[in-house]
Amino acid sequence: MRRTGQPGIDGTQPIFIASLCDVARKAAENASFLHRPQHANLRLTVQTRTGRMNRNRTIRWRGIDPATLEHCQIIRSADDTRIRSSLIAPDYGLFYRLKLNEAGHVRSARIERTDGRTLELFSDGAGNWSDDRAEPLPALRGCIDIDLWPSPLTNSLPIWRSQWIDNQPQHFTMAWINGDDMTVRPDAQIYTRLDAARFHFRNADGFERIISVDSDGLVTLYPDLFEATSP
Repeated sequence: MRRTGQPGIDGTQPIFIASLCDVARKAAENASFLHRPQHANLRLTVQTRTGRMNRNRTIRWRGIDPATLEHCQIIRSADDTRIRSSLIAPDYGLFYRLKLNEAGHVRSARIERTDGRTLELFSDGAGNWSDDRAEPLPALRGCIDIDLWPSPLTNSLPIWRSQWIDNQPQHFTMAWINGDDMTVRPDAQIYTRLDAARFHFRNADGFERIISVDSDGLVTLYPDLFEATSP
Protein backbone atom coordinates (compact mmCIF):
# COMPACT_ATOMS: atom_id res chain seq x y z
CA MET A 1 0.00 0.00 0.00
CA ARG A 2 1.22 3.47 -0.85
CA ARG A 3 -0.05 6.79 -2.14
CA THR A 4 -0.24 7.85 -5.76
CA GLY A 5 -1.42 10.71 -7.89
CA GLN A 6 -2.15 8.69 -11.00
CA PRO A 7 -5.74 8.61 -12.37
CA GLY A 8 -8.22 5.85 -11.61
CA ILE A 9 -10.11 3.95 -14.27
CA ASP A 10 -13.03 6.40 -14.09
CA GLY A 11 -10.74 9.25 -15.17
CA THR A 12 -10.70 11.08 -11.83
CA GLN A 13 -7.43 12.02 -10.11
CA PRO A 14 -6.82 10.51 -7.40
CA ILE A 15 2.32 -10.50 4.92
CA PHE A 16 0.74 -15.35 6.86
CA ILE A 17 4.51 -16.04 7.02
CA ALA A 18 4.93 -19.22 9.09
CA SER A 19 8.00 -19.41 11.29
CA LEU A 20 10.09 -22.41 10.29
CA CYS A 21 11.40 -22.73 13.83
CA ASP A 22 7.89 -22.79 15.30
CA VAL A 23 6.72 -25.33 12.75
CA ALA A 24 9.70 -27.59 13.36
CA ARG A 25 9.32 -27.37 17.14
CA LYS A 26 5.63 -28.22 17.07
CA ALA A 27 6.25 -31.05 14.65
CA ALA A 28 8.97 -32.53 16.83
CA GLU A 29 6.57 -32.54 19.78
CA ASN A 30 4.29 -34.82 17.84
CA ALA A 31 5.75 -38.32 18.06
CA SER A 32 4.02 -39.42 14.89
CA PHE A 33 5.94 -36.80 12.94
CA LEU A 34 9.10 -38.90 13.16
CA HIS A 35 7.33 -41.76 11.41
CA ARG A 36 5.87 -39.79 8.51
CA PRO A 37 7.21 -40.49 5.00
CA GLN A 38 9.75 -38.14 3.52
CA HIS A 39 7.25 -36.42 1.21
CA ALA A 40 5.33 -35.11 4.24
CA ASN A 41 8.40 -33.13 5.30
CA LEU A 42 8.71 -31.68 1.80
CA ARG A 43 5.11 -30.54 1.87
CA LEU A 44 5.71 -28.88 5.24
CA THR A 45 8.56 -26.85 3.74
CA VAL A 46 6.34 -25.61 0.91
CA GLN A 47 3.61 -24.58 3.33
CA THR A 48 6.16 -22.59 5.30
CA ARG A 49 7.14 -20.66 2.19
CA THR A 50 3.51 -20.18 1.20
CA GLY A 51 2.63 -18.43 4.46
CA ARG A 52 -1.04 -19.36 4.64
CA MET A 53 -2.72 -18.01 7.76
CA ASN A 54 -4.75 -20.74 9.43
CA ARG A 55 -6.26 -18.96 12.40
CA ASN A 56 -8.52 -16.03 13.20
CA ARG A 57 -6.87 -12.72 14.05
CA THR A 58 -7.71 -9.25 15.26
CA ILE A 59 -5.18 -6.48 14.73
CA ARG A 60 -4.95 -2.70 14.89
CA TRP A 61 -2.72 -0.33 12.97
CA ARG A 62 -1.81 3.28 13.49
CA GLY A 63 -1.27 5.29 10.35
CA ILE A 64 1.72 7.64 10.52
CA ASP A 65 1.22 9.75 7.38
CA PRO A 66 -1.63 10.42 7.19
CA ALA A 67 -2.70 9.81 10.78
CA THR A 68 -5.21 6.93 10.79
CA LEU A 69 -6.46 4.21 13.10
CA GLU A 70 -7.67 0.82 11.84
CA HIS A 71 -9.26 -2.13 13.62
CA CYS A 72 -9.32 -5.32 11.52
CA GLN A 73 -10.79 -8.78 12.06
CA ILE A 74 -9.77 -11.79 9.95
CA ILE A 75 -11.90 -14.94 10.06
CA ARG A 76 -10.56 -18.13 8.48
CA SER A 77 -12.50 -21.26 7.57
CA ALA A 78 -11.82 -24.32 5.45
CA ASP A 79 -13.60 -22.70 2.51
CA ASP A 80 -12.69 -19.02 2.63
CA THR A 81 -11.27 -16.05 4.49
CA ARG A 82 -13.46 -13.10 5.46
CA ILE A 83 -12.03 -9.76 6.49
CA ARG A 84 -13.90 -6.88 8.12
CA SER A 85 -12.19 -3.66 9.03
CA SER A 86 -12.94 -0.08 10.03
CA LEU A 87 -10.54 2.83 9.83
CA ILE A 88 -10.61 6.51 10.65
CA ALA A 89 -8.73 8.85 8.33
CA PRO A 90 -8.35 12.64 8.71
CA ASP A 91 -11.18 13.43 6.28
CA TYR A 92 -13.43 10.37 6.43
CA GLY A 93 -14.25 7.07 8.06
CA LEU A 94 -14.10 3.87 6.02
CA PHE A 95 -15.39 0.31 6.43
CA TYR A 96 -14.41 -2.54 4.14
CA ARG A 97 -15.22 -6.22 3.74
CA LEU A 98 -13.21 -8.73 1.72
CA LYS A 99 -13.91 -12.33 0.84
CA LEU A 100 -11.12 -14.62 -0.33
CA ASN A 101 -11.58 -18.13 -1.68
CA GLU A 102 -9.72 -21.17 -0.38
CA ALA A 103 -6.71 -20.30 -2.57
CA GLY A 104 -6.52 -16.79 -1.12
CA HIS A 105 -7.84 -15.08 -4.27
CA VAL A 106 -10.15 -12.10 -3.78
CA ARG A 107 -13.75 -12.87 -4.75
CA SER A 108 -15.45 -9.71 -3.48
CA ALA A 109 -14.57 -6.36 -1.96
CA ARG A 110 -16.93 -3.74 -0.57
CA ILE A 111 -15.64 -0.36 0.58
CA GLU A 112 -17.99 2.12 2.26
CA ARG A 113 -17.20 5.63 3.43
CA THR A 114 -19.05 7.57 6.09
CA ASP A 115 -20.02 10.20 3.52
CA GLY A 116 -22.07 7.53 1.71
CA ARG A 117 -19.69 6.75 -1.14
CA THR A 118 -19.47 3.03 -1.89
CA LEU A 119 -17.33 0.87 -4.15
CA GLU A 120 -18.10 -2.80 -4.67
CA LEU A 121 -16.08 -5.20 -6.81
CA PHE A 122 -16.49 -8.87 -7.69
CA SER A 123 -13.96 -11.30 -9.14
CA ASP A 124 -14.11 -14.87 -10.42
CA GLY A 125 -10.78 -15.48 -8.67
CA ALA A 126 -9.03 -15.85 -12.03
CA GLY A 127 -8.49 -12.17 -12.84
CA ASN A 128 -11.88 -11.15 -14.27
CA TRP A 129 -13.70 -8.34 -12.45
CA SER A 130 -17.10 -6.66 -12.46
CA ASP A 131 -18.81 -3.89 -10.50
CA ASP A 132 -22.01 -3.93 -8.46
CA ARG A 133 -24.08 -3.67 -11.66
CA ALA A 134 -22.39 -6.78 -13.09
CA GLU A 135 -20.59 -4.58 -15.63
CA PRO A 136 -17.18 -6.01 -16.61
CA LEU A 137 -14.08 -4.05 -15.63
CA PRO A 138 -11.58 -4.97 -18.38
CA ALA A 139 -8.93 -2.60 -17.02
CA LEU A 140 -8.55 -4.92 -14.02
CA ARG A 141 -8.17 -8.11 -16.06
CA GLY A 142 -5.43 -10.26 -14.61
CA CYS A 143 -5.57 -8.77 -11.11
CA ILE A 144 -5.93 -11.39 -8.37
CA ASP A 145 -5.51 -9.17 -5.30
CA ILE A 146 -6.67 -5.72 -4.30
CA ASP A 147 -4.50 -3.07 -2.65
CA LEU A 148 -6.48 -0.58 -0.58
CA TRP A 149 -5.23 2.83 0.47
CA PRO A 150 -4.97 3.72 3.34
CA SER A 151 -4.71 0.23 4.87
CA PRO A 152 -1.71 -2.11 5.31
CA LEU A 153 -3.94 -5.20 5.47
CA THR A 154 -3.99 -5.76 1.72
CA ASN A 155 -0.20 -6.08 1.59
CA SER A 156 -0.81 -9.49 3.18
CA LEU A 157 -2.93 -10.80 0.30
CA PRO A 158 -0.08 -11.68 -2.12
CA ILE A 159 2.04 -12.80 0.84
CA TRP A 160 -0.60 -15.28 2.01
CA ARG A 161 -1.33 -16.89 -1.33
CA SER A 162 2.18 -17.19 -2.75
CA GLN A 163 5.10 -19.54 -2.25
CA TRP A 164 8.26 -17.71 -1.25
CA ILE A 165 11.98 -18.29 -1.54
CA ASP A 166 14.22 -15.64 0.00
CA ASN A 167 15.57 -12.98 -2.37
CA GLN A 168 13.49 -14.14 -5.35
CA PRO A 169 11.15 -11.31 -6.45
CA GLN A 170 7.57 -11.98 -7.49
CA HIS A 171 5.51 -9.69 -9.73
CA PHE A 172 1.84 -8.87 -9.13
CA THR A 173 -0.74 -6.64 -10.75
CA MET A 174 -3.08 -5.33 -8.08
CA ALA A 175 -6.51 -3.74 -8.30
CA TRP A 176 -5.38 -0.58 -6.49
CA ILE A 177 -8.22 1.18 -4.67
CA ASN A 178 -7.78 4.76 -3.51
CA GLY A 179 -10.00 5.30 -0.49
CA ASP A 180 -9.44 9.06 -0.76
CA ASP A 181 -11.48 9.34 -3.96
CA MET A 182 -12.94 5.81 -4.28
CA THR A 183 -11.33 5.00 -7.63
CA VAL A 184 -9.67 1.78 -8.76
CA ARG A 185 -6.98 0.99 -11.32
CA PRO A 186 -4.33 -1.70 -11.99
CA ASP A 187 -0.97 -1.25 -10.30
CA ALA A 188 2.17 -3.31 -10.95
CA GLN A 189 4.03 -4.28 -7.79
CA ILE A 190 7.04 -6.43 -6.87
CA TYR A 191 7.45 -8.25 -3.55
CA THR A 192 10.72 -9.89 -2.52
CA ARG A 193 10.94 -11.90 0.68
CA LEU A 194 14.18 -11.03 2.47
CA ASP A 195 13.57 -13.37 5.39
CA ALA A 196 10.63 -14.68 7.43
CA ALA A 197 9.93 -11.23 8.91
CA ARG A 198 10.72 -8.80 6.06
CA PHE A 199 9.60 -8.12 2.50
CA HIS A 200 10.96 -5.59 0.06
CA PHE A 201 8.11 -3.80 -1.73
CA ARG A 202 8.44 -1.81 -4.96
CA ASN A 203 5.92 -0.47 -7.48
CA ALA A 204 6.17 0.79 -11.03
CA ASP A 205 6.50 4.40 -9.83
CA GLY A 206 9.72 3.56 -8.01
CA PHE A 207 8.19 3.74 -4.52
CA GLU A 208 9.83 1.14 -2.27
CA ARG A 209 9.93 0.13 1.36
CA ILE A 210 11.05 -2.80 3.49
CA ILE A 211 7.91 -4.05 5.23
CA SER A 212 8.10 -6.01 8.48
CA VAL A 213 5.51 -8.74 9.09
CA ASP A 214 4.63 -11.08 11.93
CA SER A 215 4.33 -14.86 11.84
CA ASP A 216 0.87 -14.53 10.26
CA GLY A 217 2.14 -12.34 7.42
CA LEU A 218 0.44 -9.22 8.81
CA VAL A 219 2.26 -5.90 8.63
CA THR A 220 3.91 -4.83 11.87
CA LEU A 221 5.88 -1.91 10.45
CA TYR A 222 5.58 -0.09 7.13
CA PRO A 223 8.17 2.70 7.48
CA ASP A 224 6.70 6.23 7.40
CA LEU A 225 3.17 4.88 6.83
CA PHE A 226 1.87 2.27 9.31
CA GLU A 227 2.69 0.36 12.48
CA ALA A 228 0.78 -2.33 14.33
CA THR A 229 -0.46 -1.33 17.78
CA SER A 230 -1.81 -4.70 18.99
CA PRO A 231 -1.04 -8.40 18.41
